[in-house]
Amino acid sequence: MKAFVEFYNNSTGWNGVDFSGPFKWVPTCGSDGYRALDSRWSLRRMHGKATKLTVEHFRGSVRAYRLFRGNLRSSTPVSGIITVQKL
Repeated sequence: MKAFVEFYNNSTGWNGVDFSGPFKWVPTCGSDGYRALDSRWSLRRMHGKATKLTVEHFRGSVRAYRLFRGNLRSSTPVSGIITVQKL
């Protein structure tokens, strides 16, 4: 079984009139939207790695992630959307 992390950004908040919201989480586009993880890892270790990737690799441009198990087409989320605070 495979495991991966999906990264999320805030939406622009466009509501048809202005940019006042509501804001929601939208998946990051392109190849940066997913990263493979070692499926043998515990859930706690996967959370640690996903947080580290969010903070170090994206440098604050990505603000949240969600963990999945399975392949990309038929996966099961194993966490909700986890918000990462900017450092």
